[in-house]
Amino acid sequence: MLFSNTKEISHIIPTSKFAKIDNLISRLNAEEMSSLYPLVGMELLEQLREDYKNLSNREDGIWAELDPEDNKVKILILRTAQEILLFTYLANDNAILQTSFNMGGGWNKASTGDYEALDVKDNDRLDKNLWQRSLKAKETLLLYLEMDARNDQVYTSLWKESEYYYKHSDLLFTTSSELHPNYIDLGDKPHLTFHSYISTLHDCQDGYIAGTIGYTLLQALIDRKYSVNTPQNELENDSEDEEVKVHWRTLDRHIRTALANFVVFEKGGAKQEHIRNRGQSQLSIATRYIHEHYSTFSSYIPEGTPIYVPPKENPEEHKPSDKSHQHHCKPPHKGTVFSLLH
Repeated sequence: MLFSNTKEISHIIPTSKFAKIDNLISRLNAEEMSSLYPLVGMELLEQLREDYKNLSNREDGIWAELDPEDNKVKILILRTAQEILLFTYLANDNAILQTSFNMGGGWNKASTGDYEALDVKDNDRLDKNLWQRSLKAKETLLLYLEMDARNDQVYTSLWKESEYYYKHSDLLFTTSSELHPNYIDLGDKPHLTFHSYISTLHDCQDGYIAGTIGYTLLQALIDRKYSVNTPQNELENDSEDEEVKVHWRTLDRHIRTALANFVVFEKGGAKQEHIRNRGQSQLSIATRYIHEHYSTFSSYIPEGTPIYVPPKENPEEHKPSDKSHQHHCKPPHKGTVFSLLH
């Protein structure tokens, strides 16, 4: 359980007054499986419960003033987890909480003590605010977990069991911070939004990118992890010439830009045909660049790949015809690779 008393609720909503305290706490704890479990996974949820229990022994529990010896991120994660439970529960059950079921089988409007029941306009505003606070808390929790993964890694090994784990090592954009805002604006909740893009990223990466440059070269780009968010010493092989490093960086930029445009197109539909064309243009530039610097990439282009050049030809002078190039860049037909999207 991540709640044990209503004083904790008052830290989140200071104006709170309570009736039937035990029922409220039990409902908040019941919210864990529907609200927290999808974000963190079962193993991390169990660890959060254990950490909460250990910290509850001190006055004010997890809401006590932070001690220099405290793990700040751990405390912030637990506090944010409570916010998620509270705001999501209130948002889901707001209508029920404002009514009572009478003995005749009907519903009555409920109020507490000196407080009047909300009118329709106030209630609509409250509904909207509760959902906003719930989503904001979920976004903040994912941000804190990512901070932990990049630093102390207190929870990282457990969080990896969740589908919301921040790093997707099989994608060109492995994290939300790689995609947002450099390539796609994911709005004010990039971590949550990124998760909704995973399926489309996979489909576009397999259909457009791998379908043009092949899976071997695509995997080489993923493995190199050319990202503004990755430390420089993780990016490149020190034994490579600077010119070769520049070739890989340039290709990576063209391919990522193409992928981002295809993702936006698939999310937006046919009305954004110009965005797909922009992606095709970037992919065309990328394939030309590969052929212009074929010696850098040739070991990752096996025979049978659309952009493969036979050894007897001079790869540095190879210029594919417009007709063959268009054929290579043609995206898959709808209903095949993108069957989940259409």
